[in-house]
Amino acid sequence: MPLSEDGGHPDNLRGRDLGGYFDLLARDRSATHDLVENWDDASLDQTLGGPGMTFSHRWVLYHILEHFAAHFGQILSLLHSMRDRGVVDVPEKRGGL
Repeated sequence: MPLSEDGGHPDNLRGRDLGGYFDLLARDRSATHDLVENWDDASLDQTLGGPGMTFSHRWVLYHILEHFAAHFGQILSLLHSMRDRGVVDVPEKRGGL
């Protein structure tokens, strides 16, 4: 995701608060669920994409897990850093963070 010219948030994310990021993640999880809810063990080796960009369902599921875990880890790290530095109005806990 490209940063803005001033090195800050990209324009489409500028002004979002933590709740806004959690909302984006929740909407992404919902759309992902809609995509994969009918995949079963037998379909894990099926592929999607095309020449040069073919991925198995198994790889897609792994990548989704890795991607969401990374984003939550980034948020968790930021929250801990902000709390450690005394930033006010940082939520103590949300969704197990």
